[in-house]
Amino acid sequence: MQGKGVGESGSQAQLRAGDPEATPGAAVLARGEAAIVPPEPQRQPGSLTPFQTEAALTRRVSDRAINVDIIFPVLHGTFGEDGTIQGLLELADIPYVGAGVLGSAAGMDKDVMKSLFLAAGLPIVKHVTILRSAWQAEPKKVQKLVETKLKYPVFVKPANLGSSVGISKAHHRKELGPQLKRPPNSIARS
Repeated sequence: MQGKGVGESGSQAQLRAGDPEATPGAAVLARGEAAIVPPEPQRQPGSLTPFQTEAALTRRVSDRAINVDIIFPVLHGTFGEDGTIQGLLELADIPYVGAGVLGSAAGMDKDVMKSLFLAAGLPIVKHVTILRSAWQAEPKKVQKLVETKLKYPVFVKPANLGSSVGISKAHHRKELGPQLKRPPNSIARS
């Protein structure tokens, strides 16, 4: 691995993603130059190539920057609390409050969140996670799995949408099928 690391004095230097001194592409971006980003990774260093166009299009990034101290993202659901806006703010090097990218993404995905809670020894409700592809391929097998693990009524909710988006209640087998035809779902006992 190349880059900064343990120095001669034995102290650990801080590693920083996008360090302009260590990464040619980061140096191009740090200077605020417009760049061509190839559609696929290149093997040689310096894959960001500066280019020239009209002056209005190549203004320095700092000339277009917003002047804020911190962002308080008061957003809900997809693109608000799923790590997307957090990632954008991190890429823009703008400080924000709240959970980071990983915490937000994990919290938004109910299946991932339940797996993490289970691994941490936290109690979780009985549930079954069903992928749409599994339902489409073998609906009777999926229905049997749900009925083996849970008892009616069950709540069906999308695994990766907001906490209150797309929830439905299946009181019996005939109501379960239509609910499972929606996006990936997490099914829990009421």
